[in-house]
Amino acid sequence: MTLLQYGFVTQPALLQTGTQTLLTLAVSNSRSQAVTCTSITVTLPIGTNAKDLAAASSAIGTVLPPGWNAAQQGGQFTLTPTTPDAGKIGGQGLAFIFTGITVNDQPGICTIRIDEFAAAQGSAPVESSTTFPLTKFPATFTLSPLTAIPLEVEPGNSATILWNGSPATYTLSYDPDGKGSQNFTVGNIGAYPSKPLTNAAGVDFTLTAEVSVPGSDQVLTLQEQINVGVANPPPTITRFTATLAGVYTPNATATLTWKVAGSDAECTLTGVSQLLAPNGTIALPLGPSPSSFTLTASNVNGVATSTITVTAALPRVVALPDAPLNLALSADGTTVYAACAATLCAVDVARGTVTASRAWFGGPEVVNVLPDGTLIAIDVGQDIHILDGTTLATKTDPVRHWGAGLPSRAPYPYAAAVSKDGSRWWAPYSGGVCAYVVQPPSGTADGFVNPDSPGSIVISPDGSLFFVYAPQVACPASSNGEGSPRPAPSGTQYIGAAFAPSGKTVYALTSAPSDGTKTLSALDAGTLQSSASVTYGSGTPPECCGVAVALDGATVFSAGFGTVTVIDASSLTVTATIPAVPNAPTTDIRLTPDGSTLVVGSYAGKSLAVVTVLTITGGVTPS
Repeated sequence: MTLLQYGFVTQPALLQTGTQTLLTLAVSNSRSQAVTCTSITVTLPIGTNAKDLAAASSAIGTVLPPGWNAAQQGGQFTLTPTTPDAGKIGGQGLAFIFTGITVNDQPGICTIRIDEFAAAQGSAPVESSTTFPLTKFPATFTLSPLTAIPLEVEPGNSATILWNGSPATYTLSYDPDGKGSQNFTVGNIGAYPSKPLTNAAGVDFTLTAEVSVPGSDQVLTLQEQINVGVANPPPTITRFTATLAGVYTPNATATLTWKVAGSDAECTLTGVSQLLAPNGTIALPLGPSPSSFTLTASNVNGVATSTITVTAALPRVVALPDAPLNLALSADGTTVYAACAATLCAVDVARGTVTASRAWFGGPEVVNVLPDGTLIAIDVGQDIHILDGTTLATKTDPVRHWGAGLPSRAPYPYAAAVSKDGSRWWAPYSGGVCAYVVQPPSGTADGFVNPDSPGSIVISPDGSLFFVYAPQVACPASSNGEGSPRPAPSGTQYIGAAFAPSGKTVYALTSAPSDGTKTLSALDAGTLQSSASVTYGSGTPPECCGVAVALDGATVFSAGFGTVTVIDASSLTVTATIPAVPNAPTTDIRLTPDGSTLVVGSYAGKSLAVVTVLTITGGVTPS
């Protein structure tokens, strides 16, 4: 192996038989220190055969760099430095030109030999050699350089490759997308439209011509190349989203998913030390609220960033004129209606302000929202009221909600419900539960269930089943009121219930009268058989009530004494508590339709607590 590197350049580039050429020998040194060269011997094959370069050597001359001599003997040229310094070849290298070469008339491949006598610094001189093949093409063969229109394209666009050559076998090779070279058989004259080019490193097009030599089985090969650049735009973050797990536990995590468009993009993420791929998913712990995660994507042409912030806010307490008994939410979750002891209030959930109120002698017992956005309320005077949802003004004359044939005892309405189509109002009654036609308002009951002292009702997601909870009573029934009560476990008192989104499970809350201990049970909606339960909250008042279920069914929220208890639905274990109204028992709890906000009513506190369950802001959601 030679200490120096060698290469030959012919001019013109295509070496053809019968033509004159200049042959330039380039000598370079890739070492960090100079190589001391004593001599370089170049042997050009002379003769009339295909393996020879030229028929005669007499006309061959040399053009030498300063400080060098050449001694010729036939086709052999011995190049020597005239001074020791001239023989020290560093990084600049040298060039030796051989002139007057007439290529012989036999196409083929000839081999040039180089013998080097040189020494690396601090070492004795050594002799080594190398060879270089040169291809001689027939004089009738021509091939133009490759050209491209345009020379740079936007990612995904094409270029047209042009060439003009003599008849031969041609192959065009290139890697359009960085996934591997592709080969295409083409003709000798070409205007080739490429595939869409996305390889950010640029695309090298190589045209290979294979020329057969008449009278020989030898094939001569010639290659032409051109590079087409692919513009590399700044990266674009096309997706950056988060999903959350265990958001009320110490080991809560955010699973972040991202996708970045743009070649050669390097990605970093808050809390991750290593570089990330342009597409990925990773789970990271949530820190103190708010937790922010910033994705940064960069390449040589620019930077793109996106931030996701996860916030669990402290509760905002909204003062009310008097004690709330029952809450209802508008369909979009922007307004909560509070039926208070002597007032009906509409509260803007986002702002935490009372937007409308209506003094009510004796007070409305319950309020709920009809599908068209109007309200239905029932008061202690046993009247049904249809109200405007914005102004709380009466839209129709009130109608008595108990009819002939029903017990005339005072109603005991708490959190009564509206049927899914808005046609019926399920009203708990001291002697049972009645289904009243409310659109148009009517005092006639068209259904009746007779549990003892019903507390309230929740309706299944499909509207076909409701669940009455009262002291020692639970009752599944059809939407027309048909059904029969079933006893609850002895010694318990239902104070709240909610259906899972699937409608297959009812989460029923009971309270022990002695110490207020709460038990949340997961009941089969059809059989009312309990599959699991969890007990908590010893020492809290028994009147604390209310249950809500997260949209994904993974979490159950239970109102308590000044707090909301968070329960994992799969394991039925308490995972956290959320502060609401300090030191005040709650009367009702509602979860906004988007699952982001809890609204908790506090009877003793005469207020509402608006609790941001969780908000995720920022990021990029793919369209």
